[in-house]
Amino acid sequence: YADIAIKAQGIPDNNAWLKSSEGEKTTGILKEIAGTAEKAVAEFDKVRRLRLEAREKTDDIVSRAKTLFGQVSRADMRSVDDFVANLGGVRNMRGEIRGLLENRFID
Repeated sequence: YADIAIKAQGIPDNNAWLKSSEGEKTTGILKEIAGTAEKAVAEFDKVRRLRLEAREKTDDIVSRAKTLFGQVSRADMRSVDDFVANLGGVRNMRGEIRGLLENRFID
């Protein structure tokens, strides 16, 4: 689409007759084509950026979850306070994971 946009913008510059009154209609169509191609490229870039951000968020949460699960498995759990603190950490992590599921670019 980037090539289409470039070529559609360059055609009127390379053909002088398109600048005349007979070529105005064609020039307008070429401008529309270039605009549409530029929008397609912008949308593609946006989706690529959102997928990258989703992958980074996923990697971050996976890393933090592994750390948390390691801490929980090594925890003493001899007192209720220790158990409740670890349970709270697991619940918070579950909430973050559920929040990720709302992102449509999460694999």
